Amino acid sequence: MSEGASFPRKILDWRLVPLLLVTAIILWLLLHHIAGVDAFAKAVSGARWGLVWAAVGVFVVDLVLSIVRWQIILWAMSKRVGFFRCAHAVLATWPLAVIIPARAGDVLRAGVIRKQVPFLEGAGSVVAEKVLDIQSLCLLSMIGSVLYGRTSWTAIAAGVLVTEWLTIVLLLRYGESIDRTPLSRFAPKVQRLLVALRALLRSPRHLLGVMASSLAAWVMASTMVHLLLLATGFELPYGVTLSLWPLAIFVGMLPITVAGMGTRDAAFLLAVRASVGTVVRDESVVAATLGYSLIATWLLVIVGLPFALRLTFSLTQSRERNHHA
Repeated sequence: MSEGASFPRKILDWRLVPLLLVTAIILWLLLHHIAGVDAFAKAVSGARWGLVWAAVGVFVVDLVLSIVRWQIILWAMSKRVGFFRCAHAVLATWPLAVIIPARAGDVLRAGVIRKQVPFLEGAGSVVAEKVLDIQSLCLLSMIGSVLYGRTSWTAIAAGVLVTEWLTIVLLLRYGESIDRTPLSRFAPKVQRLLVALRALLRSPRHLLGVMASSLAAWVMASTMVHLLLLATGFELPYGVTLSLWPLAIFVGMLPITVAGMGTRDAAFLLAVRASVGTVVRDESVVAATLGYSLIATWLLVIVGLPFALRLTFSLTQSRERNHHA
């Protein structure tokens, strides 16, 4: 995507077909061969809807925190972008972002605010946000694992965290050396993508704000899942949810299904089976994790569609004016 670009002209193509197919297969296996269609339907129909609505309320607060987190990163870069502008960027790009593997489509937000923040710097702000999100997921998993004596999960999360920061340190320290390699033509773009991370590391106040809001947002995401587990009749200790859900999120980042659906659900179910000594109600776990997807992903797709259509219309008009100019 070029500096002045905002969105790819071609949104739907054949590359989505494998994602849709794998997603459908995994969900079919979960519903038909693991949870059982009848048991799953019973868990959903018997859900305690007060807890479901509580999960929706937690998601709204989580979304606000996520927007504030991105806004703080932009502030650290001396880019004063208002809350509602950031919220519009998130909502307008969400319907497309969820179908791009590993949520890489989140960088499309940078296209919406490109008049206030150059595109590459804006994309770098989203990358910085994801870096600190991964850190938060690792920390939460480590805390939950230690509290619940799951040392194996602690080691996995710690390994991911150390690997992440080693990579970042190497990029920040030796990124400029790309100039002396065959990849030198990419050096300017790499440096501009790193602007946000460098700005955060130079501003402890903003860095702490982003870290705190990121941790709070992911605690709320785990709380959503926990509320949905309780709603569908499976009482899992909160510490176990806090320990295992971040690991399931990591698995959901693998670019093999749409928005992580199926892989995230299966990973959480397997992790719960391996971590608790009681009988696991598979149908309740699957209902809860799919409920999380419906609330945290697809509900926002529905809310974001009018914004996305409006943005697409304005971009189309802009291209036509440029074409006739």
